[in-house]
Amino acid sequence: VSRDIQAVYAELAVPVFKGLDLQLALRTDKYEGFGNTTNPKIAFRWQPEQTVLFRGSVNTGFKAPTFQQQQINTAPLLSTGKWSDPVKCPTDPAYCDFQPNYTSGGNPDLKPEKSKQGTLGVVWAPVNNVTLYADYWRVDLTDRIRNLTLNDVLNNYPLFTDRFIRDASGNVTVVRTGWINAAGSSSKGIDWGATGSFNSDMGKWVASINGTHMLSHMEAPLENMPMAEYVGSFGTRTLYLRNKFTTALTWSKDKWSSTLTGTYKSGYRDQNLS
Repeated sequence: VSRDIQAVYAELAVPVFKGLDLQLALRTDKYEGFGNTTNPKIAFRWQPEQTVLFRGSVNTGFKAPTFQQQQINTAPLLSTGKWSDPVKCPTDPAYCDFQPNYTSGGNPDLKPEKSKQGTLGVVWAPVNNVTLYADYWRVDLTDRIRNLTLNDVLNNYPLFTDRFIRDASGNVTVVRTGWINAAGSSSKGIDWGATGSFNSDMGKWVASINGTHMLSHMEAPLENMPMAEYVGSFGTRTLYLRNKFTTALTWSKDKWSSTLTGTYKSGYRDQNLS
């Protein structure tokens, strides 16, 4: 299996005036089987005085499906759970509680994921050896590639009637699951942190803290479903926690050093299995 990928990248640094710099970048990729994609980036860095720095960027992105996500697999698998066929169950009790066969594999018709993202932040050094920063960020995805599970299909029969393959008698012979282009998502949050250091007779001390505050992660699991908020709730694919941060305290002197670290992650609402 092979895929030919060609890319051209150009970047231009523009000093507008003292303290303000712009970065202009452009990348064009040619993916075999997916055509061409061009993604620009614009970024700035503005330092009006020695202790304050403003920064930001906007750009687009592109992600082609992997070979695994495109590889077809027609070997049937037997479901470990029971399912009631809404079409056959009313007339045939045998289909009110049975285990359907299903396939799980790639999709050769997958489209690439596309993204738009931006950041805006500030760095402040109020005194010597102390630095604080905060960066707002947002990432929007379209045509997200996700694995459609058997439960996704069985629990949403009206949305996926075309994935239930039936024979001439109307019996389900196999259920098709696997990779699809789902609907979009929108994530936004704030990365923040601080670093400070000082020297003493005992050696040099460096303290730092870095964290992320998730403002929101809105996602539509499937194309025909509305956006839902996932921050602070259990998820089988990705767990989006409201807050998390790490701290570190490092001591060093001569050839010796030692670091104490700590990590915090906020809680979340567990899955309701009732």
